[in-house]
Amino acid sequence: MRLERRFMKINIKLIGIFVLVYLVALVATTPLSWVKQYIDPVLQAQGVRLVELQGNIWRGSGQIQVPQQPAYQVEWRSQPLELFLARLPYQLSVTTPFVDVKGRVLLKPLGLAVEGFSGHVDEGQYSRVLANFNADIQGRLVFDDVAADSSWRFDLGEATGHLSWAGGPLSLRFGSSNQRFEVPQMAGVILSDDNAWRLNIAGLNGESFIESRLEREGTGVVEVRRVLADQMNLSIPGSGPILVELAQKVF
Repeated sequence: MRLERRFMKINIKLIGIFVLVYLVALVATTPLSWVKQYIDPVLQAQGVRLVELQGNIWRGSGQIQVPQQPAYQVEWRSQPLELFLARLPYQLSVTTPFVDVKGRVLLKPLGLAVEGFSGHVDEGQYSRVLANFNADIQGRLVFDDVAADSSWRFDLGEATGHLSWAGGPLSLRFGSSNQRFEVPQMAGVILSDDNAWRLNIAGLNGESFIESRLEREGTGVVEVRRVLADQMNLSIPGSGPILVELAQKVF
């Protein structure tokens, strides 16, 4: 009787493992075209298109087309064996002629995390957008080891990382003439506390230029300090330390 019970327990475990492996294999062979038909309507409502998809959800590539920007080439590679640890990590690469960013995305039962995102974005990526405002800027934005995590219900976890701006000229059209200003070099720190995710951007001398935060209840706030305009020799009426303050409900 004891041997029969042990044999039955072993069989149940084997059946469970077989079912899990079968489900993993089933998901692995799901064509991207099947997934695409469900997410296309959401993306197209925002003017975004997925094209040239190849591979499967474990490993593949494709292009993301965004209005007025060069297409993003995206490649992904997962580690499906980590499903047995109740998580699914993806190595993600996003490139264009002006963008090169790589990092890891971690899907978990209770949320999502990004880890180790590093790379750069050059001015050519958003030059068409700026042209609509008769503006042009030159420089490189660099990301270094950016990480953040959140639950599916947008309960914000920790956030860390660094970024920098190489500095460069900014051209703005006023009437029939172009005005040229020099944007200073800047360095930013991403951090989190009990109240918000924060991004603080300062000049190389440590003087604060921009302070932004995403509060845990879902409001995003950006404060641009007057000292940044002074550094660029921009003459803007007023005398307060805050040049611009914007607030927007994000979620």
